[in-house]
Amino acid sequence: MKKVVWVSRHKLLAENYLILRNAFGEYCVVEVNERVDANRLKEIVEELGSDRIYVVVLPPHLIKVLLDLGVKVYRFITKHVRGRNLPVGLERIISLETERVV
Repeated sequence: MKKVVWVSRHKLLAENYLILRNAFGEYCVVEVNERVDANRLKEIVEELGSDRIYVVVLPPHLIKVLLDLGVKVYRFITKHVRGRNLPVGLERIISLETERVV
């Protein structure tokens, strides 16, 4: 059974669970519904393991922390419908490149 770590201050919706099932089959979820910084993310990966699937709602610099730790990172693709962002798919974040300009 796949182990999914959901890192977000938001709760998963029924649509999220369905998308995860379509992507990974049988799975269990560990929810991390707290505000995190780089140090806390490192602690979470240390506690839960880097072999799990991390599905996140995080800013780019924190996604980079996970990628640098060798974690498989995913995010939901959403569509704006009637004032709500509804999940319609899932994508894996393979790399993240940024360039500081100031």
